[in-house]
Amino acid sequence: MITVDVNPKGKDDEFLKCLNFCFDGWGDRKKYEWYFRRKTVYPETDLIFLKKNNDLAAGSAVTYRTVALPNDKEITVGIMTGAWTLPSFRNQGCFARITEESLRLSAMKGGVLLLGFTVADRASFRQLTRAGSAHFPCSYLFSTAQTKCPEQKSMLRFVKKGRPVIAELSARLAANGNGYARFLYASEQEFDSQFIHRPSETEIFVDDYGNIGIIEKTEDTDILQLYLSNSDDESRMTESLASILSYTLSAGRKLFLYSSQPGLVILSRKVGLEVKAGSFNVLIAEESRLREALGILGTTPIGDTNLLTRADSDWFLGNWKLQSGDRA
Repeated sequence: MITVDVNPKGKDDEFLKCLNFCFDGWGDRKKYEWYFRRKTVYPETDLIFLKKNNDLAAGSAVTYRTVALPNDKEITVGIMTGAWTLPSFRNQGCFARITEESLRLSAMKGGVLLLGFTVADRASFRQLTRAGSAHFPCSYLFSTAQTKCPEQKSMLRFVKKGRPVIAELSARLAANGNGYARFLYASEQEFDSQFIHRPSETEIFVDDYGNIGIIEKTEDTDILQLYLSNSDDESRMTESLASILSYTLSAGRKLFLYSSQPGLVILSRKVGLEVKAGSFNVLIAEESRLREALGILGTTPIGDTNLLTRADSDWFLGNWKLQSGDRA
């Protein structure tokens, strides 16, 4: 029998230990505190523990955020974060039970959607599909030991993390998301908490063309957490991405970024990055709230969540514009 325990006291160390066991080298206590215990304007994170016949089997968290739809309606969403299952309990229904509990908790906290980020070839993707998730394609982009260092035509200039530049970044991100479904940062403080003050050191850069971004420097990898292009000029964007890759490889490090934008993925591949298909998964936590946000009249159930991805449907959520740093 599977039993569920939500937010048991004194279990943070055990949750972190299981994360590192299931995802070798997931991270330290500082990273854990940022992901699961950071104070934000959103509802507090829920930790879920599953036991099977009184033995610890699996766990996950639901973190909460605000999303703006293309019509600028704002909704609360839950995000399945850090789901793990101990090896001896895999393929026994634990992830499905975690998904059910995550939907329940999200609805309790006013959530409209439950979101999840997965690589398309993982078991979690298949499980979310069975649960009725709608899938929006995205890509994981990364360098490898075989990635060649491109010629650096556009130079990167690193700038101080003062209030003026943070205000500019926050404003540009907000403007960049207009007309898309996107994560919302209602203040400079929220933006700062999400993109600047992360578990590892961050750097803000500007290139010769006015493209701007944030790199988080983890142990051996530079993560491009935010990238805002100044124009749609493909040649300039290609040079810009090549400069970021060159900067990283020249320091003997790897580069990683995440994107929901097909054009950026094409250019990233062009400069030599590898591409792995991913999925941004969306489940409905509370249909009536979603109906209200989308302005849908009547009470007929949606029936098929794939309608969330179809531009010819009243249920279409819109195209998503997502940054690497949005995912936590």
